[in-house]
Amino acid sequence: MISTERLREAGISKNLPEIRAAIIGQWERLAGGRWAAETDTTEIVEPLHERIRTLELPLGPVTSVTSVKERSFDDATDWAALDSLDASSYRLDGEGRRLTKRGGFWSDEVELVYSGGYADDTAPGDILEALVLQARFMAERHAPGKIALAQQAAKDATTTYLRADYHPLFMETAKRHRRLT
Repeated sequence: MISTERLREAGISKNLPEIRAAIIGQWERLAGGRWAAETDTTEIVEPLHERIRTLELPLGPVTSVTSVKERSFDDATDWAALDSLDASSYRLDGEGRRLTKRGGFWSDEVELVYSGGYADDTAPGDILEALVLQARFMAERHAPGKIALAQQAAKDATTTYLRADYHPLFMETAKRHRRLT
C-alpha cells in the first residue's frame, strides 16, 4: 500500500515500520477488508443467503483469479477433489472487488484462490495522500513533549480525553472507499 520510503520522503523519520503497519491496519479497519498485496490467497466464502450472484471479496482489488470451486453444505467432498469452475462462469467487476456468477447462484460455500491488494505505492493517489496525512498525524501526536490528550470544561468539572485517533481527511477517504464486508 505505502512504502517506508514514501513515509520518509513525507518527513517521518522515526518508527517507520511501526507507523506503516499501524496506518495500514487503521485503513483496513475503517475501509473494510484487506488492502495490502497478497499472492495466491485462499478464501472460503459463504454467501449470505442461497440466492446470491455476487460475492464481495475480502482482499482487493483483485489482480488475478487462479481458481474458483463450489460445494453445498451437505457435500463432504474435500476441496482438493473438486474441479475449478471454468473462468467463463464468473466475472470480476471493474473495480476488482466483486465476483459475479454468470447464469445462476453461488453454492453454499465457495473456495477462491486469487491475488490482489496494492503493492507499495500503487494505491490510488487519494489513498496514498490520506495514508501520509495519517502517518504525519500519528507522528505529531506521539512526538516527545506532545500530549495526545485534550480537556473540556463543563460547569465544575474538567474532563480529559484522548484526541481523535484519525486525521479527518484519512477518515473521509476511508469512508469513500469503504467496502461492504
